Amino acid sequence: MKAQNISVRILAALFVYAATQLSAEAGLPTIEPVTSFGPFPFGDNTLPRSINSNGDIAGDNRDQDFNTQGFVRFRNGSHLIIAGGYVSTQREGLAFFLSGGTYTDVMVPGAFDTVIDGLNNAGDFCGMADFPSNHSQPYMSIGGNVTFFRVPGVSLSFITSVGAMNNLNQVVGSYSSEGGVHSYLRNPDGTFTFPIDYPGALHTVLLGINDKGWMVGYYIDTEFTYHGLFVRLPTDFVAFDFPRSTYTVLSGINNQGVICGSYVLHFGVTYGLVARVHRLSAE
Repeated sequence: MKAQNISVRILAALFVYAATQLSAEAGLPTIEPVTSFGPFPFGDNTLPRSINSNGDIAGDNRDQDFNTQGFVRFRNGSHLIIAGGYVSTQREGLAFFLSGGTYTDVMVPGAFDTVIDGLNNAGDFCGMADFPSNHSQPYMSIGGNVTFFRVPGVSLSFITSVGAMNNLNQVVGSYSSEGGVHSYLRNPDGTFTFPIDYPGALHTVLLGINDKGWMVGYYIDTEFTYHGLFVRLPTDFVAFDFPRSTYTVLSGINNQGVICGSYVLHFGVTYGLVARVHRLSAE
């Protein structure tokens, strides 16, 4: 993997333990935009990845040459540009944790490239690892024990990707097949719910999950337009487009139902967004 193509992700969920749940009243959820932010001075593309229970957002910022820096945007709107990934002199791609000013490298044993895509409050994490045999393998690390997994029936010729994990060690992601891209939910006991598809979509990708099992991501329609997506199984699929945008992706959701994501108004410039899930009373 080339150095300029590394996505630097700083996942904020580890440092927050509060978990206020929304009410359990019945009704189809709606999504309300709250604010937007970016681009930061470094580049034109602001790509939030996750949001913690405090509302702090982590992600990466890229310029047009795909040079990448990580950022943390705190709830009060301030932000800090930080680095969170690098390629070693041996051309290995490594992830790292930053806690209390201390950096800790992360490398899945035997892999030449390790990416962390999800992190929970216990410090357990999930992501993708690339191996010399030219295959990319999803993994999760629980209590320091690494487990590899793949959606049942998906061969190595197709890719299974990881989006995020919650505090219950549920993992969401997506996988490719002859019929397009579909999403999945992996439960802690190793069972899967799949395929998860927005009705009529060409592709469906899930990128975030909270402790209620509420999931967010995006789908691509038959005109190849990207729409934000909220999913509450088994039946609730809610599409969301940021006002006046031509592209919307939802990438993270916390236990308060606050969502982070990104949208495009003009070609070549991507902004971050914050939105909120609202529940409607049963009719």
